[in-house]
Amino acid sequence: MHEMRKSIWRIAVFHFICWAPFWTFAIVPHYIAQLWGHDFLERLPGWYIYCRLFANCLPYINAAGNWVLYALLNYDVRKHIYNKPYQRFLFSSLSTV
Repeated sequence: MHEMRKSIWRIAVFHFICWAPFWTFAIVPHYIAQLWGHDFLERLPGWYIYCRLFANCLPYINAAGNWVLYALLNYDVRKHIYNKPYQRFLFSSLSTV
């Protein structure tokens, strides 16, 4: 049960890290524009634009990394990856027809 709880937390943290900046950069400027006026969006600093661009890439990283995360959380896959260097493939042991 402890391993399952850790796996769920890892997935939740991974999703939060990838999606929270995206939604922050998408929603916060509109709230600030309502408070300080719509001309605020036209005066955004350069660093903000680059941070927003990076935040827009994070959901794609999340989508591309999901299969890797789930594979690494799977015990059988991890065991296979860790034992792979120690296995030898002997083609002579294969049956021939």
